[in-house]
Amino acid sequence: MAKYSQKNIINKLKLNKMGYRSKVIIGVKSGELSKEFDKILSKHGFNDGNDTEYVHIHEDPNDKTFYTFNYIKWYESDDWCTEIVDWLWKVNNVIGITDSDVFCIGLGEDGVVHSEIGDPYEYVEQISEINLID
Repeated sequence: MAKYSQKNIINKLKLNKMGYRSKVIIGVKSGELSKEFDKILSKHGFNDGNDTEYVHIHEDPNDKTFYTFNYIKWYESDDWCTEIVDWLWKVNNVIGITDSDVFCIGLGEDGVVHSEIGDPYEYVEQISEINLID
């Protein structure tokens, strides 16, 4: 499996302007689950404990950690994305884990929802709009 440094991923995202971009929000129950998820993100260069241009991390006082990926190429065929999605599905199917303990939802630049795992709607509001391009 190829290793990705944060520099390589950010360069890939920044320099390769062609392709479908998304906003993806992942919620993970704080504690052991969020620590495990942080390790996956760190492995692929996304999480050094700070926000980056593409990932915003928000700790909720109600025991949830939210990860917002902005303007990202979320292709489940990419190794890093496959590992994240596989982990989310695996954890979501563990007995005792609720659909809102671990969730994912993506919204593509075309306004189509994708990568929906668990139940994000207790925490995520979907708003679609159109605007005139200046």
